[in-house]
Amino acid sequence: MKLYTKLLLSYSVLFVVLMVSVSLFQYGREKEFRREQLNTRLEAYNDIIYHNLELISGDMFDMDSLLNLMPDTALRVSVIDKAGKVIYDSSADIWVIENHLSREEIVESNQSEFGWSVRRSTTDGVEYYYFAQRLGDVYVRTALPYNVTLVSSLEANMDFMYFFAIALLVVMILLFVISDRLSESVKNNEVRNRRELTQNVAHELKTPVAAILGYMESLISNPDIDRDKQNFFIERTYHQSQRLAALLEDISMLNRLTDSNKLYEKEDIDVVSVVYEVMRDTSEAAAKRNVKVDILLPPNIILHGNRSLLYSIFRNLIDNSIAYAGEGVIVEVMHSHSDSQYHYFTVRDNGVGVATLHLEHLFERFYRIDKGRSRKLGGTGLGLSIVKNAVLFHNGKIKAKSVPTGGLEFDFSLHR
Repeated sequence: MKLYTKLLLSYSVLFVVLMVSVSLFQYGREKEFRREQLNTRLEAYNDIIYHNLELISGDMFDMDSLLNLMPDTALRVSVIDKAGKVIYDSSADIWVIENHLSREEIVESNQSEFGWSVRRSTTDGVEYYYFAQRLGDVYVRTALPYNVTLVSSLEANMDFMYFFAIALLVVMILLFVISDRLSESVKNNEVRNRRELTQNVAHELKTPVAAILGYMESLISNPDIDRDKQNFFIERTYHQSQRLAALLEDISMLNRLTDSNKLYEKEDIDVVSVVYEVMRDTSEAAAKRNVKVDILLPPNIILHGNRSLLYSIFRNLIDNSIAYAGEGVIVEVMHSHSDSQYHYFTVRDNGVGVATLHLEHLFERFYRIDKGRSRKLGGTGLGLSIVKNAVLFHNGKIKAKSVPTGGLEFDFSLHR
């Protein structure tokens, strides 16, 4: 799955989860708000009833006339003493009602300002929404039948849910359109990049293949050629074959890195040992150009990576300095610093350097500053591109810059 597809899918899932979470939260808040409104209404009834009790000095016979004035005709009122005995109930005979001290709403009203519950009455079998408060020495409890009308009034308004659903649908359509356009754009870019790569590869292969064919044709066409010329043609053929093999190896490595980097396994690597291995392998080429390679690394730099790719990073950077920085230069390999996640390295030379206009192109495939000189020195044009992709494989970054006093510097990070 392509990176842009993964990102869009991740954002889509995140957005859906966010929208659903917000919707559920808002739905819960709406229901809570409506329940609080009902409780406020019943609390006002309780206050009226309690104050009326004080005025009539506890004469429950005057309570019925008060209830006739209440706007909720289905309102049921109970007055319970502190021992749990029902001393008034507007809907049932108090002599057959059991003790209410253990009722959920009564228990809760002892622990906070009020208590509420929804349950079926054991007296008349009707399901009620109960709201109770302890006021003075009694509990005043009001209740409304928990019927379709009340349940509907407590339900959240679904308009906002419809709004979120429509918004979600619109965003999903937009994401789909964006994804489709990005897919088409990326597909076109991939086709264009592959076409350019194919053309570049064909062009690069043509030179050594043509040279090999030319040398072999000369040998075949002139069987009586003297030994020295034969050896010259054979040596040049071998040199071009080596260049062709190196080019094919670099192309293969780059394709493996860009298409499926899972082919490379990771393990704990001692970077210092890798760099000294590169130094040994490049010592002959460095000596021919009088190049000194200084390894300025502390011991025991361990990171979790692929040894072959780490070797390619340092080998290509050092090879680049040996080949193009000039004769008699100094190449420094340094570990600048570390943090909790990365090691930071620098490979720098004090050679001829590179013009600023070339710096941003150095990591492009087959990019050469001096094409003729690069081919003459055996370069494939892929070394720095391999370096960049190998650094990316290790979750790092790399940049090139000119050294003010002369030379070229590569700064890069590698994940620990």
